[in-house]
Amino acid sequence: MLIAAVAIVLAGAGLALLLGTEDAEDPDIAAVPVLLDAAIVAPTFTDGPAPIDINTASEADLIRLHGIGPVLAERIVAYRNEHGPFSSIDDLKAVQGIGDATVDDLRGRATAGPSDQ
Repeated sequence: MLIAAVAIVLAGAGLALLLGTEDAEDPDIAAVPVLLDAAIVAPTFTDGPAPIDINTASEADLIRLHGIGPVLAERIVAYRNEHGPFSSIDDLKAVQGIGDATVDDLRGRATAGPSDQ
């Protein structure tokens, strides 16, 4: 198991690994060089997941947004069902319990459709 872990680390560095046996006295068993051919891929960082569309999101999706709990998520969906789709994130201020601070916190993490991004 440790050899596999070392092999993965070395492969990531583009190095070769020399595998041998514990019984170095046996002339029939030789160390076997293994070239580990792997590309080094740098991690890609983004600003986070894609914004959640408040016009199509379920309550469970909305709860993933910081500052939106089950009660607010239910109110957002109920408001949307009663009044139709939101034109922008700012329209959330019409939902009871959502004010400027919450809306500002949601910018970049929530959208009211493709035209709102």
